[in-house]
Amino acid sequence: MENYTNPKNAQIINVKGEIHTDVAENTLLKVGDVIKAGAVLNFIKGSEIVLAYADGSQHKVYSSESESVNEIRVDIISPDNNTESVDSEDINNIQNEISAIQDLIDADIDAELPETTAGLTSNEGTSFASVNRTGDETLAQAGYDTTEQNNIFVLPGDLDNENNNDNFALFDADESVTVAEDTSATGNVLDNGASAGGPLSVINFSVDGNTFDAGETINLVEGEFTFNADGSYTFIPADNFNGTVPVVNYTVTDGAGNTDSSTLTILVTPVSDLTDADESVTTAEDTLVSGNVLNNAETADGPLTITSFTVDGNTFNAGDTVTLAEGELTLNADGSYTFIPNDNFNGAVPVVSYIVTDGAGDTDSSTLAISVTPVSDLIDDNESVTTAEDTPVSGNVLDNAATADGPLTVTSFTVNGNTFNAGDTVTLTEGELTLNADGSYTFIPNDNFNGSVPVVSYTVTDGAGDTDSSTLTISVTPLSDLTDDNESVTTAEDTTATGNVLDNAETADGPLTVTSFTVDGNTYNAGDTVTLTEGELTLNTDGSYTFTPNDNFNGAVPVITYIVTDGAGDTQRSTLTISVTPVSDLSDDS
Repeated sequence: MENYTNPKNAQIINVKGEIHTDVAENTLLKVGDVIKAGAVLNFIKGSEIVLAYADGSQHKVYSSESESVNEIRVDIISPDNNTESVDSEDINNIQNEISAIQDLIDADIDAELPETTAGLTSNEGTSFASVNRTGDETLAQAGYDTTEQNNIFVLPGDLDNENNNDNFALFDADESVTVAEDTSATGNVLDNGASAGGPLSVINFSVDGNTFDAGETINLVEGEFTFNADGSYTFIPADNFNGTVPVVNYTVTDGAGNTDSSTLTILVTPVSDLTDADESVTTAEDTLVSGNVLNNAETADGPLTITSFTVDGNTFNAGDTVTLAEGELTLNADGSYTFIPNDNFNGAVPVVSYIVTDGAGDTDSSTLAISVTPVSDLIDDNESVTTAEDTPVSGNVLDNAATADGPLTVTSFTVNGNTFNAGDTVTLTEGELTLNADGSYTFIPNDNFNGSVPVVSYTVTDGAGDTDSSTLTISVTPLSDLTDDNESVTTAEDTTATGNVLDNAETADGPLTVTSFTVDGNTYNAGDTVTLTEGELTLNTDGSYTFTPNDNFNGAVPVITYIVTDGAGDTQRSTLTISVTPVSDLSDDS
């Protein structure tokens, strides 16, 4: 391996074989790399490199391919494209001259330099300069060690760059870029170009056999490509495209009219289009929950499928049904799932991790989180009871209550907007109510009250502290207070019978009235006078009646049935029975 020390900052414009620096021995140098002054280049036999310097000069540095000769050669490329080579003998002479100069510096002797191997006569393409000292001076110091080196500094002569740069070599390396699917690729192909002949520009480019001027935008099957004269380019891949874009061949020119052809290769790497958001669902205690985990999934590459899922560290195939401490879970290949909570379970179900795949074989991992919210097991149906007027009613509001969590208790109740503790007795307009903690209750209606009692709302609690609100509705049905005993009267033959059927009637609800009466199957309005075979009968609304027997009649008059009503609209059916006793018609005139 041969070494070469770079004399000043340079950029690599061409490289052949394997060359690396002593700083990064495992990294091969490539076109476009910048080499700092003093950097040591290590050459594998047969390797070569072209270095371009800021002053426009170029050096071609290469190692011998001879197995028996170990040397580095340098070709100095002049502005007129002539090449001057320096071999190993020249290298030795140059090193000797460096040593001699250092000896003079050490001795502080201002002596004439010995004549160089090349002599004192200037060569073509070089010039001399006279330098006068002005002001402070800086003296060269010895100390640059050149002993036992297998490398050299080669300094080109002062070239007439101002007049001859147009003939310098133009070089532009090929480019290769990689970008992800659906991501634009941008860059500049001239970043790897170099020329001493002036600024570089792209003249034209060709793709798929078609040539375009720099600055044009072309549409390819693979995407949209723009290539500008300044070397900048943009490639926008078509949606979901991945693969190799047709190679772009382009021509570069410099200010001197030199040209070079290079290529731009763009590769688009595939990216999975499959996305599936995590799911989170909530269900109430003792309530089944179902859904589909693929509702939030998307892909451009064919149908989606669940392949497997994991719960509690155990992995199952899609379609399996898993029995958990919390309930039963099924997750199918089409993404549908069902979770049936165990009785009375509430809380978080272990997170379900599942794998989704699409038609392109891309996969994604997502999760399904199920939460079961608690629900009170305490239920207490509303109660509704009916009692007759003036009749107490009692019962237990907890007879319709149930819970899985311990004994039930009534804690309070509310009537007419007022709240009372269980066990209190409340006096209402309608009657007296007591509701105890054990759910037992009693309602005593006020005298003659009938109708609806204000609804009683009460609160029940169980051993788990769950509560439920229910109601007790009490209705009092009316009873008639009207009573009217049946009447029975007797009168003598040919004697009128009178009286009042309401004398034996009672009510708490206003005045009594006879509304109608029936005799011999015929019904008459109160106040009507009815002629019977037995005599003549009148029964008035105030209950008064008159029966006048026919002459010489005696016996039973047909029973009279009548209807009595009171101020409350209550009615009562009663009867009037009239009997006519015989009287002797015998007379003794004497």
